[in-house]
Amino acid sequence: QPGARRQVDGESIIMMRPMLEGINSIEFKSTETLPALKLSSHNGLKLRYFRQIKLEDKDLVVLEKHIRSPRSSQIAVRDSMQASVLGSRTLDDVWTNLTNNADQQSYLLLKAWIQLHPRDLPRLFDRLKGLGADDAKLRAVIKALTAVGSDEAQHVMVQLLESSKHDPATAQRVVSSLGFVQHPSREAEGALVGLVRSREYPELGRRAELALGIMGGKLKNMDQSDKARSAVLEKNALDRLAASKDSHQAVISLGMLGNLGPTDRRNLVTYLQSEDPELRAQAYFALRSSPQRDTPQFLADAYFSDPSMNVKKQIFQALILRIPDETWYLAVDRILTNTIDEEDQFLLAQTLVKNSRNYREKSHRLLGRKLQKGGSDRLKSTLAQYHDLAEKGTSVF
Repeated sequence: QPGARRQVDGESIIMMRPMLEGINSIEFKSTETLPALKLSSHNGLKLRYFRQIKLEDKDLVVLEKHIRSPRSSQIAVRDSMQASVLGSRTLDDVWTNLTNNADQQSYLLLKAWIQLHPRDLPRLFDRLKGLGADDAKLRAVIKALTAVGSDEAQHVMVQLLESSKHDPATAQRVVSSLGFVQHPSREAEGALVGLVRSREYPELGRRAELALGIMGGKLKNMDQSDKARSAVLEKNALDRLAASKDSHQAVISLGMLGNLGPTDRRNLVTYLQSEDPELRAQAYFALRSSPQRDTPQFLADAYFSDPSMNVKKQIFQALILRIPDETWYLAVDRILTNTIDEEDQFLLAQTLVKNSRNYREKSHRLLGRKLQKGGSDRLKSTLAQYHDLAEKGTSVF
């Protein structure tokens, strides 16, 4: 896009690394340094090459590709990151900076150090001993380890989990964070599996089960061996669900399956048809990430047929959280013929305007229908604003 401008910060550079590893190499004939971050041309221009930054009215570079191994490229990227983000800073420097001022810049330096020094992470782990769950440094380290997500970073998180089981707040923070690692290691997966339905640490076990669902959802979208791991997690969750001794245990397993995305809703039919409205509500809500294409229509049918208002609300929430497609819009169109409470109308309006980038006409039409139906002054004002945004295919969210 000619003339476009976008700022890139240190975190963006670090997060771009996995996308750059497949590039052989790029030789730059002319360069420009971005002084705010002291980026080398190597980093700055590689990011530009991937359209992550655009500088107007500048002929920054002429590119020449050379055939080199991916490993060499990875090392080159790491060296460049070291120069642009960390410079000559050591762990002592990073830690002191974090202690004196736990701001975003300190966090980015910590994250860069973790990314670039995987073999030195035991030294970082040693510094965590004795830190309480509310310590800003501990929170920053857990966040950075999660964001980096390397096997070495996950190993430190597992170590921290094992050493902090006597400190529920810290252990729970680590367990929840492990669920959000982008490429879950088998070690991290095993640590969570070992806690599920724990009698010694029941709350930790519940959090571990929910985190495993998020982890399984990520594995489902990776390579075949990881898909197989996800399938095992789903089967084990269904087995636990069937063996649940009370509704509370069942709700946790349904929550885990919802995080993972149940492959086939027929496996949940007992709970979708349960006489207990709480179980029905959780079973329907678990379909928010189901890969079955007809799920939106299934949820719309259930919305009209279920007698419980609480169940209807969970069905509505499940539908709103799904990635929109043609069937999603058909289901929402049907639900809009019914009366829904005002807060849900706000939620639906926000979702429609968010989706307007890819479904401008459909979002615009449905928001127009809602606007015609009226409501409170606050609702009408918001709908009018969203209606205009959807017409342009833009979003404030």
